[in-house]
Amino acid sequence: MEWLKLESQADLDALMRRCGRFHDGCFREAHVWTETYVDQGSMACAINLDTHVRALFHLGAEQPSAIELRFDEVLLFRTMPSPDNCDSVISSATFSLEEGIFHLKVYLCGLPVTGKPNTWLWVRRGAPDAPDIHIASRRVAWRDASEWMGETLRYCPEAP
Repeated sequence: MEWLKLESQADLDALMRRCGRFHDGCFREAHVWTETYVDQGSMACAINLDTHVRALFHLGAEQPSAIELRFDEVLLFRTMPSPDNCDSVISSATFSLEEGIFHLKVYLCGLPVTGKPNTWLWVRRGAPDAPDIHIASRRVAWRDASEWMGETLRYCPEAP
């Protein structure tokens, strides 16, 4: 799986078209790390933006059916899980390049999974300025991860 750099708004738009804007997909998992560490009494600290995120999305699209995104020099990584008894299906997503910063914003449907018969169900509506997932970084790349479909976790396979 080769990483493909995203460098312009045209690149982001092409990826979003190819992935069906993530509609009916899901945010499967993420791995976050920094370049800072402690080793036998000493600490190594990066002086730059040293946070990185790898994120796996399963998609409603046929090809690719899953993608992995790698964000480097991360400025923001925020997730808001769906409420209890609500789904985590992606309604829509936007990917933009603003003043040299890449912004992925993902909005979940958040629909109730169950409800009482013959009753109205509350549907959570997200505000455009409050995505359920927001990742902002200076660099981003992607790769096809279609072989990573299914329930197996890829970043932490021993998780319960």
